[in-house]
Amino acid sequence: MSDEPSADTKPAISADPDPDIQEASHEEIVVRPDEYTADEDLSGKARASGNSIKGLAATVASKAKETTIQKAQELKDSATALESNAISEDAADIQALGGLLDRLTASFEEVMDSIASEPYGEQRRPLVGLKKVLQEEISVINARLALARRMTRVESGVMAQQH
Repeated sequence: MSDEPSADTKPAISADPDPDIQEASHEEIVVRPDEYTADEDLSGKARASGNSIKGLAATVASKAKETTIQKAQELKDSATALESNAISEDAADIQALGGLLDRLTASFEEVMDSIASEPYGEQRRPLVGLKKVLQEEISVINARLALARRMTRVESGVMAQQH
């Protein structure tokens, strides 16, 4: 007999066969899957990456929220301080007018009371007229403010030239 296997004999199986390969009929080879196939491994890695990105996004959003709250509080505190200073300055400016402002306020209240004593149908015309007068007075005040600013700059320039 020859050493070559005949067509009707099966090939010899080695003593340590590959555990992932088993012999099948009609010489089919069946592969037993490992724990993960390449697709499952890739899917797991993608899922882990997605979870990592999701965690990173949540951390960034949380930090942004904390920073926003902190900055908003700082701005609120700053605005409150500025508003407090503005109110103090306004109060000082108003107090500087003293008795003049008291008389102006009393006159305004007297005019408003006089208009309010008339029927509603007749109040419109005097209120419109008063509004026009007050707008004109505001224009006069604005013009005087502009003049005062210009004159202050001129005076500052003259003072600087003298020294």
